[in-house]
Amino acid sequence: MNAKGAHTSLYLRNDPRLIAGVGAVISHAAEHAGLVQWDQTEFANATEHVCRETLASLAKTGISGSDLQLVVDQYAGRVEVTIEPAASCNGNSRGTEVRAAVNAVEGVCRTLERKGIDRVLCETLPHSFRMRLIKYNAGPKTATGE
Repeated sequence: MNAKGAHTSLYLRNDPRLIAGVGAVISHAAEHAGLVQWDQTEFANATEHVCRETLASLAKTGISGSDLQLVVDQYAGRVEVTIEPAASCNGNSRGTEVRAAVNAVEGVCRTLERKGIDRVLCETLPHSFRMRLIKYNAGPKTATGE
C-alpha cells in the first residue's frame, strides 16, 4: 500500500441484502490498514448498523431515492468511511421531510462512539448530510476485546 492509502466508493440501495457487502468491504479495508481482528469486526458491524439506520431513517421520512454513497479510505493505521445520500435530499422532498431525515441521522451520530467507532464527524447541510466514521489501529487486543 502506498502512503496515500486506498480509496473505494460504493453505492448502497435501500435493500437489506446488500448491507453484508458493506461489512465485507469495511473488514477488508480494516485488515489492510493493520487493525486487529476484533477491531475489524467491531468497525464493520458498526458501519453496517449506521447504514441500516440511515437507510431506515430516510425511508421513514418519505424521501424517494434513498440510496447512500459510501467512500472507504484506508491508510496505515486507520480507516475512514464517509456516508452521505447518493443524491441531494431536496429533489421532490418537502423541507420538513429533509429536516426529519437530518434529525434522525444526527441521532444515529450521537450513539456511534459507543459502537466500535473511534471518531464520528457529522455534518448537516441544508438539503443533505455527511457522516465520517473513523477507526484507528489501537494495537493488539485479546479475543474478548480487552
